[in-house]
Amino acid sequence: MKKVSTSTHCVVPDPPKAQNRDSLALPLPLQRICQAFIIACTAQQCLDNASDCQENAISCFVRPYSQVIQNRCQVTCNTCDCRDEAVGCATSIAFCHDAAVEPLVRDRCQKTCGFCAGCGFISRGIVPSVVSAAPSRRVRVVFNNVQVNCGNTLTTAQVASQPTVTWETPLLTNLTVHDSERPGFNTTAFTSQFNLGYPGCSMSTALIACLVALLLVISGMGQQCMDSASDCAANAGSCFTRPFSQVLQNRCQRTCNTCDCQDNANDCAALISICQNPTFEPTVRDRCQKTCGFCAGCGFISSGIVPLVLPTAPSRRISVVFNNVQVNCGNTLTTAQVASQPTVTWETQPNAMYTLIMVDPDFPSRASPLPGQRLHWWVINIPGSTVSSGTTLAAFQPSTPAANTGLHRYVFLVYRQPAAINSPLLTNLTVQDSERPGFVTTAFVSQFNLGFPYAGNFYQSQS
Repeated sequence: MKKVSTSTHCVVPDPPKAQNRDSLALPLPLQRICQAFIIACTAQQCLDNASDCQENAISCFVRPYSQVIQNRCQVTCNTCDCRDEAVGCATSIAFCHDAAVEPLVRDRCQKTCGFCAGCGFISRGIVPSVVSAAPSRRVRVVFNNVQVNCGNTLTTAQVASQPTVTWETPLLTNLTVHDSERPGFNTTAFTSQFNLGYPGCSMSTALIACLVALLLVISGMGQQCMDSASDCAANAGSCFTRPFSQVLQNRCQRTCNTCDCQDNANDCAALISICQNPTFEPTVRDRCQKTCGFCAGCGFISSGIVPLVLPTAPSRRISVVFNNVQVNCGNTLTTAQVASQPTVTWETQPNAMYTLIMVDPDFPSRASPLPGQRLHWWVINIPGSTVSSGTTLAAFQPSTPAANTGLHRYVFLVYRQPAAINSPLLTNLTVQDSERPGFVTTAFVSQFNLGFPYAGNFYQSQS
């Protein structure tokens, strides 16, 4: 008999009373997404699909058995909410046991390759409220012989003293925080700032990278972004053309506008040999943009869009044209120039579907923005880059910033969908104008497992 968990792949809250609808924490557009998602989610039960799960429970997190056991014994291994962070994991399953690419598949294909930590980070809402992806290893935390165990309840007396904390390949560090600095700590901002990548991706390597990054920041203060070659202007047309971009983007940073480009993984130098391998392009394009020359050169980091709107920069540019006026990575356009719906296109993959989002993170002003972003356009299930054939959840709304609120950044983002977002997930998702403020791009991306941003662009405007 199949063992059935009392919980499902998601946490289902009690239905809110009608009079309390406005008191919910999420903005209404996201409430609707969550409610629709719950309908689909509750239809799927978490099961053990084997009769020997209990006797093999000890191997849930032991390689190579974990790849099989975590999928056959989801209840026993507590991996019901485990998921892949990449679209193409099923086609890369042959690399799950390849030590050379383990850091990649451990972060990107936890479910397919059996690298789940089984700690319920998603079902308990820690993803995406604290981090954007679940760790693939557990930290061992012990308070006076009382072990922390993935959400177990402990009394304040049990956790009164400093615990013993260990993990695979431990490394001591000295990062002191004063009590007055504790409120307002932003985990994703820190990990993005110091390029720590996904949680659990070899913590010792991550901490070393953090310390190295600090040294580089200190030693690099005052240095200008420079071209290190004399032929950059002559080769500028190849800044984003493969395979030349891998060399040009590093030798001609100023010309290619890739000064703020960075890798999103700590081991890219060791993976440089696969930069030109088509099999690994989706992975290295997202994780090793600087090393492999996949930078979009659009200034998402230097402009502050990363990490304010999203944790990593896109590796492609979206072509956005308003009546023959081109959006060009932060150029300033007048409200008259951007008054009508633009033509938007991007490089596409065969048989792929995409989501297009346009947001203003500076509403009502850059000096005093509201939490989240103001949603200006939202289309899902776009075949290729034919936006008109997608499903519009929020119709295009021109940028009309209020007077005396300074420049606003208007950000276009495209995400590749793992699959079509179909009914019942499409039920009542149309966004009213009053619901546009407070949209959270990362929450939507995490909810539907969209992964890294596929492409992007932005302009600035003010009244």
